[in-house]
Amino acid sequence: MSVKKYQIIFLLFFMIPFLFLVKGQDVQFSQFYANKLYLNPAFAGSNVCPSLALSYRNQWPNLKASYVNYNVAYDIHLKPIHGGLGIMAHHSNAGSGVLKTNDISFVYAYDRSLTRKLALKAGFQASYFQNTISTNSLRFEDMIDMQYGFVNPTAEQVGSSGKSGLDLSSGILLFSDQIYGGLSAHHLNEPRIGIMVNDPSRVNIKYTLHGGANIPVKSVFGHLFDLSPNILIQKQGSFLQINVGSYITKGIFSFSMWYRHGDAVISTLGINMEQYTIGYSYDFTFNQLSPRRSGGAHEISFNYLLNCMEKKEKIREIKCPKF
Repeated sequence: MSVKKYQIIFLLFFMIPFLFLVKGQDVQFSQFYANKLYLNPAFAGSNVCPSLALSYRNQWPNLKASYVNYNVAYDIHLKPIHGGLGIMAHHSNAGSGVLKTNDISFVYAYDRSLTRKLALKAGFQASYFQNTISTNSLRFEDMIDMQYGFVNPTAEQVGSSGKSGLDLSSGILLFSDQIYGGLSAHHLNEPRIGIMVNDPSRVNIKYTLHGGANIPVKSVFGHLFDLSPNILIQKQGSFLQINVGSYITKGIFSFSMWYRHGDAVISTLGINMEQYTIGYSYDFTFNQLSPRRSGGAHEISFNYLLNCMEKKEKIREIKCPKF
């Protein structure tokens, strides 16, 4: 057997025990505000007019086991219930089909004016998720024959082909015409996701703190462009990620550059029309998975505003970025 095959077997032998000890972590979209409901349930109804959002993310496409995610969300502000309602569906495909996740979420966000300039939104989200795994694709160390590869039966006991259950989340937002910020907590009930027999693995609570400002940049010649500096911090289990970036908007065009600490630089280009926005972003990874090896991450978003059902000027809108 070649040296390369020995290296692969050694790597699998070393990594497999850790595979079932790691708790679940969420995918993170790079166009944070193109996925408002995914970022924070308090965003439901924040566009005032009914809004449809579609997102596609392909992470590390050059690897055989890429990570692909699809997200679709619809939300609307309803004056009789003093807030917004939303529905969201998400599908992820990890390891080229080895692990698939589907979930559907229902969201309600209550809004209230605190002062003439400051408003509050508080959101709650209930989700039903279903994880499915292709057990035929699993490989364990006791299956390895040093001469013929994975040919032996395994003594490992896989409890089922997946898990399903209820997942609860919540969030708050504070905003004015110039500044905005929020805090969300996903997986409050830490649902179980382990597939092995007696596997206690759960999804850690994910905390997200985000905020930014709108700064018109002017000169003696008039308005030049809008600058929007932002920060987003996420903590899930032992995982901590800090994202710092800024948006520049001029006319119908938007451009943003983000730094994701220790991991990547994210660039986004967007087009803002009256009723729809289109965005594309690319993650330049600079860790061990370089763009050449991994292919980075591609993300496309599309948001569409439907005709308003109530007078928009009577309801305060959050003036945050579109991507």
